Amino acid sequence: MRDFDTYLAPESVEDALAFLKEKGTAACVLAGGTDLMVRMSAGVLPEEKRALLSVHKLSRMRTIGEAVARLI
Repeated sequence: MRDFDTYLAPESVEDALAFLKEKGTAACVLAGGTDLMVRMSAGVLPEEKRALLSVHKLSRMRTIGEAVARLI
């Protein structure tokens, strides 16, 4: 597996959006990580993906999961 140049785990959506705007297509979003880790291990993650944004601290993202869980 390779290293990323930048990692951010923001606590606000505004900070997450600013990071994505700054990094552009170099950014990968980590939301659980299974897909990302598999792609990294297989060597199929595009080389330009050098910035990692984790959304685990964003409370608004957890609310979406809770709403879906209530529907199931």
